[in-house]
Amino acid sequence: MTQMTQTQPRTLTGARVAALLSKAGIPALGANKLPMLSRTGNTYVREDGTAIRIFNVLAFRNTKEQADAVASWKSGLALENAGDINGAQEHYKAAYNHLMSFSVLESNAPDYEGIFEVAGIVENVPASAALQAAGTKTVIGFNRPRPVAVSANISNTGETLFVVATPSTKKVSKKKTTV
Repeated sequence: MTQMTQTQPRTLTGARVAALLSKAGIPALGANKLPMLSRTGNTYVREDGTAIRIFNVLAFRNTKEQADAVASWKSGLALENAGDINGAQEHYKAAYNHLMSFSVLESNAPDYEGIFEVAGIVENVPASAALQAAGTKTVIGFNRPRPVAVSANISNTGETLFVVATPSTKKVSKKKTTV
């Protein structure tokens, strides 16, 4: 797959963010197929130097994450309505960051670029050290992602079903009737 480069960052609007986030649900635990939000992901380097790519999916971990995303969106919308579209960008990005995400090694990232859905498992995983210190032992995570190939598996049997009949060119004579 080819990677598209964007010369200038896209300006987010409240309407666009709302349209996308309104499609995000809260998945049940177990196997899931989730829509992708980002088509190219965000590059990140871990503390050990490992290059990874982080992709967001259109799903919230829980209702708290959803409520936090709404709050971030509302803060951005207030700024946008006041005429500060640039100031609203950070709030809109924060709203997106409340969505679930997964990471893959940079060498595997091209397999996930440009796809619309990803399959994986939603499960409880150990929380980060900071959360565990605060008393939260597990969080819901999206693990073992694999890209879903989008392909058409149809046969063209409808070609004879949708035929437009051409009107007849035969002249019809009209008789004048008297009552």
